[in-house]
Amino acid sequence: MSTLYCVAAHMSALARRLYRKIYKLRPIVGYVLLPYNALEYILLLLLHTRDLRRTEAVYPMRFGAFGHQASEPHLLAMRFKGKKLLILLSDYRNFNRYILESFHGVVDIRWLKHAWLGRFCYNRNFGTREIRAMQTWVLPRFLRCIGSNARIVPEFCERRDEQVTGSYINQHIDLLESDANIDVPVLSAPIERFRDLLHARFPEAQGRFCVGLYLRKKFASSYDIRDTDPTPYRAVIDHIFSKGGFVLCGGDYDPHVLYPGCPGIYGYNDFSCGRALCDYYFLTQPAFVIGGHSGPTPVAAVFRTPYLVTNNAFFYLSGYHATDMVLWKKLQERSTGRILQAQETFTFPIVALIENEPFVQRGLVHIDNTAEELVAAVDEMIARHVEGKAFNVHGEYKVLLDRFRALLPANAVAVRSPCTPCLSYLKNLLW
Repeated sequence: MSTLYCVAAHMSALARRLYRKIYKLRPIVGYVLLPYNALEYILLLLLHTRDLRRTEAVYPMRFGAFGHQASEPHLLAMRFKGKKLLILLSDYRNFNRYILESFHGVVDIRWLKHAWLGRFCYNRNFGTREIRAMQTWVLPRFLRCIGSNARIVPEFCERRDEQVTGSYINQHIDLLESDANIDVPVLSAPIERFRDLLHARFPEAQGRFCVGLYLRKKFASSYDIRDTDPTPYRAVIDHIFSKGGFVLCGGDYDPHVLYPGCPGIYGYNDFSCGRALCDYYFLTQPAFVIGGHSGPTPVAAVFRTPYLVTNNAFFYLSGYHATDMVLWKKLQERSTGRILQAQETFTFPIVALIENEPFVQRGLVHIDNTAEELVAAVDEMIARHVEGKAFNVHGEYKVLLDRFRALLPANAVAVRSPCTPCLSYLKNLLW
């Protein structure tokens, strides 16, 4: 038995080394397989020739981030309201199908269902850039060949030089508050299916309100300033449970490993269904969601689920709706230990920084929200979205909010968004 185990371990290690060597050659692999991917793409486009001739605009949709699964089609549906737009969705099985199926009837989507080899190349990053470049080259020529006059909508995502001004986040916020806003319905069948699983597995959850908790860890071997230190959230879970709620945990951690014996918290491994179904319930049904500003934030916004943005590492960002609230991280000088004041943090150049490295170059360290700050913010969300108490925008809060908004550059997303900082955050802010 031990011999077989040693042989299996040796073969596994050999396979990993071989994969790493091949992975380094992924651009070459991508070019070798490019003719196959091009032929497959053309064949898939041929299946939709009639629709491509009739439409006014075409958007080639691919995914590189979770949030784009809802924010892109929603933004497009609002921008092209009353016009003929066709979304060509490259189906590499790298998205949440429940989220996109919610857009049935809201925006016109055609599924380009790629075969195994195409999915492998794209999902494993073998020639991903080459595949995207090939599709960008093929699509306009295919449209000309079939006699279509449809214009191709350029891809939009967060560009480095557009984070503060002109970003798709600004567009989304503006459209959400305009007459073009479109409600995206929640599919009832998957929600009922997950609710049945939840109540069968945890009957004690019935009668309690649900709160979503998104704990992010992008890469296991590196640090990202949007990652979440899960330790302070234990106090949040206990507080929600004491108030009559339970927590559904999504993201990159197993809550039972993080918080052994903690009552009132459930994760992916607690349910006999795929992660996609858990995420769909997690993003559409809770009283509110708690998490950093990451992929789930715009998805929750599309389905009008209130969001408490915590440990926000980017100071130009907040939430999408007036029902959202936000807590930013603090910034500390590494050399002196001094905490930066608000007038330094929320003005240029710091307010426009979008990655970890520029903060490091300036000798700045992000300090996470404390358990006390998180609990105070959660109390405000419970009061608004569970207990139904009116949100007081006057008095002390208005004075502090006006003072805060006066700090922000006019083109920062945080000043354009209807989302506001928590009162507890404003009270403790170093002005």
